[in-house]
Amino acid sequence: PEGPFTEMMSLDISDSAQIYAAFVVYLDLLEGRNWHEVKHVGVAELQLVCLHAREREQDSLQVMVPVPVHISLSHESLLMTWSRREGGGNKGVSEESSI
Repeated sequence: PEGPFTEMMSLDISDSAQIYAAFVVYLDLLEGRNWHEVKHVGVAELQLVCLHAREREQDSLQVMVPVPVHISLSHESLLMTWSRREGGGNKGVSEESSI
C-alpha cells in the first residue's frame, strides 16, 4: 500500500517543495498534534496540496494550505479557485480566513 508521501507525489502538482511542505505539516498534525481525519487534497488549478483535518473529533473540518516561502498566493486567488471547485459559493473559506 502507498503511504501519504507517495500519494502526494502522485498528485498533479509539479512543485516538489510544496509537496514536501504539505507532507511535513501533515506529519505534524497527525503525529505531533494528534489531529483527526487528516487528509490531503490536490488542487491542480493552484498547484497546491491542501490538508483537511479536525483538531478534535467533534470540531468542524479545517483546511490548511502549507506553502514554502517561494510561493506567492493571494486571498482572492484562493477564494476564486475554491468557489469554482465548490460550485459557485465560497463555502469553508471566508474573508476572515487566515491564509
